[in-house]
Amino acid sequence: MSKLKVAVIRGGLSEEREVSLKSGQYVLDNLPHKYEAIDVVFNSLQDILSLKGKVDFAFVALHGKYGEDGYIQALLEMLKIPYSSAGVRASLIGMDKFLFKQVLKTEGILTIPDIVIDYTSKRVLQGSKFKYVEISSAPAMSAIVKKIQEIFGFPVFVKP
Repeated sequence: MSKLKVAVIRGGLSEEREVSLKSGQYVLDNLPHKYEAIDVVFNSLQDILSLKGKVDFAFVALHGKYGEDGYIQALLEMLKIPYSSAGVRASLIGMDKFLFKQVLKTEGILTIPDIVIDYTSKRVLQGSKFKYVEISSAPAMSAIVKKIQEIFGFPVFVKP
């Protein structure tokens, strides 16, 4: 009986590439011997497209953009390759922290207080139960830090 071919997809194009390489290597080193491990270091779209018809399953060890945001999941679905992570929609929503908190609030799930910093417009937003409103137009990081201290005090948890 032939072994199930498992592509371990690691690396990627995000700022979290090095972490992904290590995560994927851990999976490769610990995948049970009943599977045939195929190391796929994701550097370009072709690395994923080349898997069509060659693997039975993909273990997604990618982090950040193009790994946890639904992109690779959608591509794997188009190639008809089953994979280990959440589906396209769940990945897309979960990767966008602002959108994810909106979904949680809409469903009545409690979330911790937060503020959102839009680095493009330099706006600072604070959430009510179902929406965010602008609380400051901060032209500099020092003003943003001051607003965070004013609302929460320190220490705080920052999630990009």
